[in-house]
Amino acid sequence: GSKFLLNPIKYAADNGADIVSNSYGGYYSIQAEQDVINYVAALGALFVASSWNEDSDSSHYPSDYDNVLSVAATDESDRRAGFSNFGEKVDVAAPGVNILFTSKGNKYRSASGTSMATPYVAGLIGLLLSKNPQLSIEEVENIIKNGADYFGVDIPATDKYIGKGRINAFKSFSFSKSPTFIRGDANSDGQVDLSDAIYILNWLFLGEQGPECWDRADANDDGVLDISDPVYILLFLFKGQNPIPTPYPDAGLDTTADGLNCWNDKILLK
Repeated sequence: GSKFLLNPIKYAADNGADIVSNSYGGYYSIQAEQDVINYVAALGALFVASSWNEDSDSSHYPSDYDNVLSVAATDESDRRAGFSNFGEKVDVAAPGVNILFTSKGNKYRSASGTSMATPYVAGLIGLLLSKNPQLSIEEVENIIKNGADYFGVDIPATDKYIGKGRINAFKSFSFSKSPTFIRGDANSDGQVDLSDAIYILNWLFLGEQGPECWDRADANDDGVLDISDPVYILLFLFKGQNPIPTPYPDAGLDTTADGLNCWNDKILLK
C-alpha cells in the first residue's frame, strides 16, 4: 500500500514542505520508495518515519531506508517502550506511551506506539527550522541527535535500541542558536593561518586578549581550549596532518555537543 503514498510525498516536497512525517510501513523495500525519499532529501526536506511496533529488529520500511530519520518510542521511565522496534537504523527516540491526542466529539484519548513518538521529532524539526531556516537537513539531524538524552543502562550511547537517545528540545534548540564560524579562526579574520596559532598562544601564556568565540578557537574540536589547539593548527598548516573538523573551510554551525560555544561562560580549560 505504501506505493500509493509516493505521489503525495513527492507533491509535498515539490510544494515547499520541509518535513515529511510518516507513520506507516511494511517489511519489504521498494526501490521506487527509496527514490522518492532521495528526491525529497535533494529538495532539502527531512523524511521522518516511525520504526514500528513489533518489538523487533527486523528490517522495516520506510524507516530503514537511507535519508530517513528513524524514530523509536520510549516510556515514562525513558526506556525503550516494550513494543518499539529497534536496530542499527534507529536514530533517536521520543515519548510514545499513553500519549494524548484529539479525538471525535471534542475529546481527548491516549494511545501508544512509535506513530505517537514520530510527531514529536517532526515538531522539533519544525521548531529548529522556524528559528533558523538556513539549517541544512544534515545540520538539523546532527543537532537533534547530539541534543538527545541517553538513559540506557545496558549498552552505551549509540545504542541499537534507542539510537542516540530520547530527544531533548531545549538542548537541540540551544545548539541551533549558535553563531556560525570557521573552526580554527581564533582571531576572527576569516581564515586559518599562523596568526591563529600565535593568537591562542599569546592568550594562554601572555595573558593577551582572548578569542571572541571559544568554539571557533577549538581547532581540534575536543571541547577544550588549550595548548593542543595551536599545535593542531601548526601541524595542519605545515605538516599536512589532521584536517580541521567542520565547520571548515566555510563558516557554519557547530552541531556537536561539546560544551563550548560562542558565549564566554561556557569555556572549559585545562
